[in-house]
Amino acid sequence: MSGDETGRWTTVGTALHETLKKMVKAKRISKREARNMLSNFDDVLAEELAQPPRKMQRANVKGEMVYYQCLDGKWNMKVREVEIAFQDDDGTVRRKLEGKSTVNIVAVEGAS
Repeated sequence: MSGDETGRWTTVGTALHETLKKMVKAKRISKREARNMLSNFDDVLAEELAQPPRKMQRANVKGEMVYYQCLDGKWNMKVREVEIAFQDDDGTVRRKLEGKSTVNIVAVEGAS
């Protein structure tokens, strides 16, 4: 089993986990197959996150900080009432999330 299970707490990871639980309950797959799929998900996500970005992009996030934690250079943050502005060579794209949207952000400190 993979040592880094950070991806399981993302929206995609949570959806995958819930779907696999339903499939096991419906006896469409075995518990072993579900564990293997989750392990593969962890490994592939960890590999991809370890790669440098293909295109550098800067993001500015504004909102109400609900929670934050930094452990071994990995930041976990939860922000409510979010406005995100992505900046790249082509210009700036802004996105304001309406309502009581909460965004979970996972960031890894990079080399300077």
